[in-house]
Amino acid sequence: MKAYATQYLLEDEGVQFWGNSIWPGNSHDMNPAENVGAIIKDNVEDLMANEDGQNRYSYDVLKTNIEKTLRDIEDDTALFIDLLCSMRKGFDALEAAGGGHTNFSNFVINIHL
Repeated sequence: MKAYATQYLLEDEGVQFWGNSIWPGNSHDMNPAENVGAIIKDNVEDLMANEDGQNRYSYDVLKTNIEKTLRDIEDDTALFIDLLCSMRKGFDALEAAGGGHTNFSNFVINIHL
């Protein structure tokens, strides 16, 4: 409900903005960063699962695997181009679903795993 309170405050102050009636909520379909986060999480989980014994639960190993994953995708231009170019399809899927849930974000994630 905080969002509504903020919107009412902005309206009272005469601030023009896109409210909930225009702008969709926090939708994975509309946010390529969610896909990047999922890709990072999945890659780190895979690396952690391949660690030996108790090592896989170590903070240092987790940190090392996160850093490795970030280095690996840092220059993956194709990944970021695909994510940005997929936004149009995401908008179309969201519109076709009447603003409801789509499976589009799963498709985008799977193209790079």
